[in-house]
Amino acid sequence: GPTATLLSNGRVLVAGGYYGNFSSRSSTEIYDPASGDWMAADSMAAGRRSHAAVQLGDGRVMVIGGYSGGTLLSSTEIYDPETDTWTTADSLNQSRASFTATLLPDGRVLVAGGESWRDSAELYDPATDTWTLTDSLATSRIWHTAVLLPDGCVMVAGGASTTGYLNTAEIYDPASETWTTSSSTMAYKRGNHTATLLTDGRVI
Repeated sequence: GPTATLLSNGRVLVAGGYYGNFSSRSSTEIYDPASGDWMAADSMAAGRRSHAAVQLGDGRVMVIGGYSGGTLLSSTEIYDPETDTWTTADSLNQSRASFTATLLPDGRVLVAGGESWRDSAELYDPATDTWTLTDSLATSRIWHTAVLLPDGCVMVAGGASTTGYLNTAEIYDPASETWTTSSSTMAYKRGNHTATLLTDGRVI
């Protein structure tokens, strides 16, 4: 349950994870592909697993929510690769894990769904360091995927809800800050799957 984020300098930041007995790591490491070496980086304030990480427009990395031990987190932290330091950022309005986080074209971050059976979504504005609730999903989701589409909208697909696994998808429009349920459904219900934007704009 760690995250791995490609940094602007070509290195990879790995943060957190699970190591048994519901314990969550606060340690982080950086992989340098030029040397093939791993090196320890500054530790997070909180141990985290099943969290999300997204690289902001300025190259810093935000980690969001997750579990610390058995506690569901609302806290967030930002890593600056230039100074190798973590700083605390504004907390989510609702604690969550196993959710999605997507960087929008305007620099904001959209988080959607997550434990405990969230149908809510929030937007982070790095200019003001604030999270605000936005339009809710039609269906609560965990273990789903999120893809930024070429038009700047975000599609979430699949996952699980209180009724079981899902084959539905919803699309978020940042301009109107609203979700629309897609009229198309996947042939199979899926959770913990992958979603990749192809060069022609389709998603597999």
